[in-house]
Amino acid sequence: MAGSEVVVDGKSAAWWGRTDRSASAPSNGRPTRSSCGGERYLPKRVERTFRAGQAVVLAGADVAVAAANGTIRLTRNPASVAITYRRGEETESHEVRGDQIELPPGSYAFAASAPGFVESTTRVQLAAGENREVDFTLARERRPRLRR
Repeated sequence: MAGSEVVVDGKSAAWWGRTDRSASAPSNGRPTRSSCGGERYLPKRVERTFRAGQAVVLAGADVAVAAANGTIRLTRNPASVAITYRRGEETESHEVRGDQIELPPGSYAFAASAPGFVESTTRVQLAAGENREVDFTLARERRPRLRR
C-alpha cells in the first residue's frame, strides 16, 4: 500500500525502497522478516530471503492488509445502563460489557436502557483505527401527575 512503512528485521527500510513500486532489497542473503501497515491497518508480516542484486516484489495476497479495529468508549449515566449494539443490518444485538469496545470498521446501532429511564438509540459510523466517544446519559421517565 502506498505510504506504508516497511520494516526489515525490526529496522525501518525506507532507505532501500518505496511501497508504491518494486524495490531492490539489501543484500545479506539470510531470511528476513518485513512488515508493513499503518495507523488504520493491521500490520502485515511477510518473510522472504533476500539475495544480493535480486529484486524483491511483493504483490497481491503478500501485501493485502486488513483494516484495524476502531474503539468506542461509552459513558453510562446512570451506571446501571445496559447497552447493546448491532452492526449494519444485523438483526441480533450484542451486549456491551465494560466501558469500551473494539469493533471492525462499519456502521453500528447502539441502544441503551435502564429501569425508570427513557431508552436511547444512536448510530455510529466507525472508521478503521478511529476512537469514538458515545455518551448515554438517559433521561428519567416522566410519570403522570395524579389529580386529587
